[in-house]
Amino acid sequence: MAKWEERDPRWLVQERQDGKNVNGWHWEERNRFEWCKQKLQELLPAIPAAHTGNLCIAQVTDVVGDAMTSTRKGNKKLAIYDLKVTMHWQAQAEGDTEQYKGTLQVDDFASHCEPDEYVFTVTADMVGEVDKRVNATVHACPTFRCYLY
Repeated sequence: MAKWEERDPRWLVQERQDGKNVNGWHWEERNRFEWCKQKLQELLPAIPAAHTGNLCIAQVTDVVGDAMTSTRKGNKKLAIYDLKVTMHWQAQAEGDTEQYKGTLQVDDFASHCEPDEYVFTVTADMVGEVDKRVNATVHACPTFRCYLY
C-alpha cells in the first residue's frame, strides 16, 4: 500500500479536460439497456422452447428495467441487469390444426437472482382447460427453463 507521503502517482486523481478514465482505474458504468433489449428481441424468438407441440417465443413485446456494465480498476467487469421481459408465445399440438397463443412474462430477471427465483406469468389467449395445460407445460419444460437461465 502506498504511503501518503510517497505520493504514488497511481493514487492521485487528476482533473482531465477530456474526462477520460485512464486505464479504467475508477468506477465506470455504461448503460447497455438498448443493446440488451435488441439482443433479447433477436435471440429469444430463435430458441426452440419445447420439443413437443412446437412451442416457441413468437415475439418479445416489452423489455423494461435497467442493464449496464460496470468496470473497476481496468479489468474487473460486471454485468448488472434487472429486467421485466414480456413475450408472446405460440404452440401447435401434434395432430391438431389449431394454433395456441399467449403471453409469457418474466417479472424479475435480474443479475442478483438465482435461476429458481425467477417469477413466470404464463397466460393463454384461450381460457379453460387449454390455459391450464399450457401453463403446466411451460413451467415443466426443462428445455425452455434452461434457456432462460
